Amino acid sequence: MPQKAIPERIPARNSSPLDDVFLTVEQVCALLGKSREALSQDRYRRVGPSFIKAGKKVLYRRDDVEAWLNAGRVDTFGRRSRVSA
Repeated sequence: MPQKAIPERIPARNSSPLDDVFLTVEQVCALLGKSREALSQDRYRRVGPSFIKAGKKVLYRRDDVEAWLNAGRVDTFGRRSRVSA
């Protein structure tokens, strides 16, 4: 299954410079094909991409989501690729 690429820019209702850096829960759900509940459980279990809690709001750094997706990448020989940190 091909890896989903994160769009360069996901349009927001009230666009700001931070929209290029952070993704909302809804955007990450759409990208990963998960429900809000599944993503919430991932946060609770501390699996999935790193997130930021700003009061009650949850945000994901675009770079963290991309790194998490790349960490799960499997090469054509069936071995997990290593991500340099």
